[in-house]
Amino acid sequence: MRGTVTDRAPPISHETSAIPIIDPSNRMKPWLALVRSLLVMAGLGIAPAGAEGLNVTQAIEIAIQSNHEYRQLLDGARVAELDLELARAVFRTKISSSVSSESRLGSEFGSRYSVSLSRKLQSGSRLEAGFFTSDFSNTALSELRLRYTRPLFSDPERSGALALRQAERNKAYHERLSQVGAEELAARIIQAYYLALKEKKAIAVQEGIVRIARATLDAVEARRARGMASAIELGKAKLELTTAMQAERERVSRLQDKLDKLKILLGKDVDEDVNFDLDLQLSSADGAGEADLERLQTQALQNRTELIASRERVEDRYERMTILAKRHGAPIDISLQYSLVGQGSNFNDSLGIDDQRVGFGLSVDTDLGLTRQQVDTQRAILDYRHSTLSLDRLKKQIRLEVRNALRDLERRRDSLDIASAQATFAERRFELMRIRYAKGLEDALELLRAQQELAQARHQRLVARVDTLLARLALDMTTGRLKDQWHLQFTP
Repeated sequence: MRGTVTDRAPPISHETSAIPIIDPSNRMKPWLALVRSLLVMAGLGIAPAGAEGLNVTQAIEIAIQSNHEYRQLLDGARVAELDLELARAVFRTKISSSVSSESRLGSEFGSRYSVSLSRKLQSGSRLEAGFFTSDFSNTALSELRLRYTRPLFSDPERSGALALRQAERNKAYHERLSQVGAEELAARIIQAYYLALKEKKAIAVQEGIVRIARATLDAVEARRARGMASAIELGKAKLELTTAMQAERERVSRLQDKLDKLKILLGKDVDEDVNFDLDLQLSSADGAGEADLERLQTQALQNRTELIASRERVEDRYERMTILAKRHGAPIDISLQYSLVGQGSNFNDSLGIDDQRVGFGLSVDTDLGLTRQQVDTQRAILDYRHSTLSLDRLKKQIRLEVRNALRDLERRRDSLDIASAQATFAERRFELMRIRYAKGLEDALELLRAQQELAQARHQRLVARVDTLLARLALDMTTGRLKDQWHLQFTP
């Protein structure tokens, strides 16, 4: 993949079409032209030879900007940022003001006005300074007030400090989630490209099967004309050709399905004309040596976003449980107030503030049985226990996923070794058949079949390589190291 992965391995070659084609009949040429026109008419969106198509790097960049699911993920991060702003706003300085005209005691009519500044501290204390004035029945009162209120027992949950820390963690979690979401989207793009590539190469193989079926039919028709073949043999040859052509049409349809899914991943409409460069290069990652299972599991436990979030959730639940367990009785607030008061017959007279007053306050709000506190404490204990069990279960699940992914990669590599050996054998057999054909010991049809067997063997080797790469892709996603292993470069 250009600019996407380390390309130390050779590119996927057009091995299925690189073999010299033995064409015993010129009748095949119109059919090949028809197949090519079908690929174009089907709107498969494959870049023709010499045309520029989207490579993987370009597709990932487009998907990062346009994929609907990923954009929603980014919106979630933005919502978490807004929630953090709300949590911070609790501790910012606030201003409040009011003015009203009203009656008092049913007979006096006058007005009130107030303006004040207040700020809440993370300890739960509150500072307030304000000016208050009222004018009723030709009596005006004005007051400059300073008030300090604090809880008798410090409580981060009631003060909002705990909510602020949770909002900060939630924002960090969504930022990590956005990064992981980008990596997962990139992995889906890579996977979709390789699956489409496999289908494209399968079409090329199926073209060879059609060629053989057509050549066989030509041979049977020639024998039939000389009275050397029966009608049953001719009908069977026609049926084989029809079946091969139908299989090719099915392959074309499957490729269309995969390209449509790829368009959706890019955030585009399925009717939009998009050319894809499916001539990708395999990464050398599929041949790299693997770390041992224990090390891979350790990497996964360190990198997986959901596990990090689960650990933070346990920490939050433990912190809240500890806070509630340390509570001593009902929430009690004490306050100290200092005021300068002035009085007169009108507002101007009341501004001669010369009377000092000091006040002390005590407030409590709870039921006598402390039901709310007891229920909250028990729920906090249960929440902590549940989060701990969830974390333990998630660790076991991740270890299992890594183990299964590594086993799958090992199986794919074994299959690749077998497919490579079979392709080598098919190459030797084809060379032998070509020599025998040159000496007149084999006919063109047998050589064509050997050629097709070689094409199929090479295709199976390609499929095995792609499957191995996809298995490596899954392992890297499972261990949370996709971007580093594949050297992905994109801007979320």
